[in-house]
Amino acid sequence: MKKFLVIFLLLAIFTTMAVGLKCYDCDPSMEGQCKSSNTNRDTTCEARGGKSSIQNLFRWQSDASQGYVCVSFYYESKNETLRGVYRGCKSKEIDSTNICDEIKAQETQNEGDTIKSCEECTSDLCNGGPVDGAASLALSMAAFFGAAVCFYFSNF
Repeated sequence: MKKFLVIFLLLAIFTTMAVGLKCYDCDPSMEGQCKSSNTNRDTTCEARGGKSSIQNLFRWQSDASQGYVCVSFYYESKNETLRGVYRGCKSKEIDSTNICDEIKAQETQNEGDTIKSCEECTSDLCNGGPVDGAASLALSMAAFFGAAVCFYFSNF
């Protein structure tokens, strides 16, 4: 029985490792998707060789020398069909420290287009949160009002 349990656990560990990183994958051209994690499709980065919706935007080459990260960003463009939220996999280069910096460097090649916000992460399906700045604005406002209330009551 012990032998069976050990083999089962090893098999489970290696199966999990073989599956690879899962990220949400979508872009503004996918009607109704990319708005929330409920409507996003997910993809396994290694199974697709790093190809995802964000690669289509910037025409990246896939080089998974350091593995993959999930990324989500809001792309502001003069071209209406390109404007919106992008989510997907990105291969991490050996000398790269921040994928969002890479993306922002790439966007300067398209004059007038900008990355408004960008987040990267390394756990399964971690790139499903809001990236349009609304969440950080709400958090900032809550912190401001909290500080104002504390300041007001500290004077009594």
